[in-house]
Amino acid sequence: MTEQRPTVPTLLIKGETDLRGKPYSPREQNYLPRARAVVLPDCGHMANMEQPEAFNRLVLEFLANP
Repeated sequence: MTEQRPTVPTLLIKGETDLRGKPYSPREQNYLPRARAVVLPDCGHMANMEQPEAFNRLVLEFLANP
């Protein structure tokens, strides 16, 4: 039996300061072949509240070009 993976486009957004100096390589990308990961600089855990313009721009770009 072969493992089936979801093919839905997925956007993963992480704040740079939330990483605490660790590299960002989300495990989800291993499972979701169409996942895209983005790190927002100078941003923490609540990216949509800390940098709403940048967050919204990323989401709108993703929705326009999944």
